[in-house]
Amino acid sequence: MTQRSIVLFISLGFAACASAPAPDAIAPCPTEARDAYDLDSDVPAGDPANGAVLFARECARCHSRLVAERGSSLFRDYPRLDCLDFQEKVSDAYLHRVVSEGGPSVGLDKLMKPFAETLSSSEIADLVAYLRALPPS
Repeated sequence: MTQRSIVLFISLGFAACASAPAPDAIAPCPTEARDAYDLDSDVPAGDPANGAVLFARECARCHSRLVAERGSSLFRDYPRLDCLDFQEKVSDAYLHRVVSEGGPSVGLDKLMKPFAETLSSSEIADLVAYLRALPPS
């Protein structure tokens, strides 16, 4: 490795650290929920305790309230889901659809993948129940 390569490597490391969020930085609330009012279908009742386990395993790497708890700095701008304004705007059917079919199903980011292939409908209902049980902030 040449001296120039070493300097470049160190500079990139400092730049990455300088742009990292503060450890206690709180993620933003969702700014919009498209098609939120068009979904009125029934969603089965879920178990928030099971949903908490699923959220920790499947969702927290992108949607944890604290940015530092997320799996990657790529997800630092993803919204947290405990926001009162967001919770009041969206129906359980909307949340179930986003988790089941992914973000594009309601006009959101394609990186919000569909979970219907890996989670059952009752597990998704558990996630919805957990999100509804979160204390609003």
